[in-house]
Parts: sequence; structure tokens; C-alpha cells
Amino acid sequence: MPIAGAATTNNFISQAVTQVVKLVKRKKNSPPPSDCFVLRMHYNYGFWLFGFLFWATFHQWHSKDPLTCVSHFNAESQIRYDYLNFCLTYLFVASDEDLNQRRYLFFYRWLHWLMFVVAIVYFLIRKFAKSFENAKLRKLCSDVCQGSSNYDINFERGMLEKVVTYLIDHLGSHSPVYINSILAVCFALCVDLTAFWFVDYLLHNRFYRYGLFALSTARDTDNYSDYISRTFPPFAKCQLESQHQLTADRDELFGCHLGLMEVYEKLFFFVWVYLVVVIIVTVGYIVKLAFYAHPYFQKLALKPKSPMMTREYKDVDLVVMKVIKHCKVGDIYVLLKLKAYLSDTRFYMLLCRLSEPTLATIVSNDPTTLPNNRQKKPPVVPQGKPGMYNNNQVHAMMAMRGQKG
Repeated sequence: MPIAGAATTNNFISQAVTQVVKLVKRKKNSPPPSDCFVLRMHYNYGFWLFGFLFWATFHQWHSKDPLTCVSHFNAESQIRYDYLNFCLTYLFVASDEDLNQRRYLFFYRWLHWLMFVVAIVYFLIRKFAKSFENAKLRKLCSDVCQGSSNYDINFERGMLEKVVTYLIDHLGSHSPVYINSILAVCFALCVDLTAFWFVDYLLHNRFYRYGLFALSTARDTDNYSDYISRTFPPFAKCQLESQHQLTADRDELFGCHLGLMEVYEKLFFFVWVYLVVVIIVTVGYIVKLAFYAHPYFQKLALKPKSPMMTREYKDVDLVVMKVIKHCKVGDIYVLLKLKAYLSDTRFYMLLCRLSEPTLATIVSNDPTTLPNNRQKKPPVVPQGKPGMYNNNQVHAMMAMRGQKG
């Protein structure tokens, strides 16, 4: 039978979900400097995955029969509601190690609420990443991000000047930004490992290899002895004894069908795949951040594609090496964040300005006015014999005649 009070509970959950969706989808100026795709896999994709898992199972709990139990002495009718409430908590199956021992399915009644708690924890990763942000750097990243789709030359030139001014004034002060990024990703990894251990604990140490066995073992629809059916058993037993004070000093054994186990076994396969993938990606990203402390990897990360204003790739390497000498690892990390929003030409101009102290104090020109070493220079027009007007004089005279006219 459906759970009592379903209408009131559904209204409350609907209002709560609506408020959470508004909070998550609220318009943001730009991602924080420590934000990255790995963190978005946690506080965005992870939050929605566990949130959907909670919503799907909660809807099943309040729209269908999550548990159907009958007595072995009367299989024609379901047991009393107070018995059913007891059996929702104290369901059991035979243990894997010893068939005479019981393995209680305590998770069945509360698993959807526990997934809701995990979803909230994943969303807190974003709050942790934003708690130690550099306000000026965040505003700079916001301006550059919003202006990345603007093709106005004057706007790009002004944005580049803003970036150069900020970086020259704050060189060597971005180490906390780099450390905060590492700490945020490490915190996300701790959440992943804790969530994996927590789900594995709830499922009696059967979750850590659930995905592998789910793909490699065949289903046993007769005895339900396969790995999936043993992890999420569709049938279980419930026993009321004299010490439970509900059966007037007699023992009752009930057979139960757990309707939601068919939903759990499919949803938690995707949870296993998600957690394994996100743990591997997070560990790889931490290793990548650690490599940024080495000059060789800094050079590989900062090196842009050779712009049209430079003749050879070795010119780009020379500029990048000069920038690395002037910058700390935190500055390198900030440059990599800005590189995602700047074109290769603009980013190369930024590196040129940072590589030479004299260039940093000069207002940058538009790249179209800079000499292009890869294009051939136009042929020089002969100036004529002595006594004849050259090209500049001819243009000047034509302009004067036009003004007189």
C-alpha cells in the first residue's frame, strides 16, 4: 500500500526541489578562478545525479507499493500495517558466508534520504571552492570571460590593457589561488572517496565491485543467486517474535517482495560508473596541477600557437621562458585561466608584455598594426628620376587640390 501522508509530503518535496533548482540555476557572472571542469563534475553533475536518484526513488515510495508482505499461514492477504512498518526496517536474507546467518537490509527504508544527503554534500564543494577566492582576480576573470565573444578591436585592446595592468601589479601574489585550487580538488576527491565508502558500507561491502560483476555475471531468475540479486534482493523475509510484543507471544514469519530493488539495481550501476570515472579524473587533475610547478610543464602549458606576428616557433619559446622566469607557479596558473578566454594572438601579446619590463609600461598596439613577419612586404614603387615628384608628394598635392575644390 502507498505510504500515508503522500500528498502532503509530495507538496513539501516539490517546493523544496523548486527552490534548489532556482538556487543552482541562478545566473552567475563567471566561474571562480579556482573553478574547473573537474569541480563542475562534482557540484553540478554529481549533485544532479544523486538528486535525481533521490527524486526517482522517493516518487516510487509514495506512488507504488514499496513492500508487499504475506504470512506463511495466510498468503491470500497482506499483513497488518503495523507489521509492515516493522518489516520495512528489519528485512533480512541469508548471509553470503553462512546461510544460517542473517543479513539485514537496513538500507532499504532510508536509502533515498541518504542519497539526498550525498547530493547536498556534493553541492557544498562549490561553496568550499568559493570561500577563499581573490575578489580582484574573480572580477578580472569575469570581465575577460564576458568579453571573450566581443570582436571589437578597441574593446579587445582595452581588455588586454586591463589584464596587463593587473598582472604587473600583482605578480608573485597568486600562490594562494593555486593552493586554493589544489585544496578544492583534494576536498572533492575526499567527498568522492567518502561517498564511495558510504554507499559500500550501506550495501554490506558489495558496492566496490558492483559494476564489474554486474557486467560479467549472468542473471539467475530462478534462485536469484547472481551478484546483482544478492546485492539488491527482490525477495526477503521478516520475522516477528515474542520479544517484539506485537504477536501475543507467538512467532510470525513473513515473506516479502521489495518492489524498489529493481529500481535500485539499475540506478546504482550508474552511480558506480560515475564515482569510478570522477575519482580517476580527479586524481589525474591533481597530478596535472602538481606538474605545473615544474618549468618544463609550465612551458608546454603556456606556449600558444605561433601567431602571425612572429616568424618562428623559437621566438615563442624565448618569450615563454622569459615569462616563466618572472612569474611564480601561482602566476602561471592564473595565466592558464586567462588563456582559455583569449585568442592566441592576444595571449601572445600578453606574454610579450610580461616578458620584458619595458614593454609592460607601453600601451599595446592593435595586432593589425604590428609588423607581420610571415607576409611578404609590398614592393617598393620607384620614386622616378631626379626632379620628379615622388609618391608622397603626389598624394599631398592631390589632397591640397581636393581641399581647394
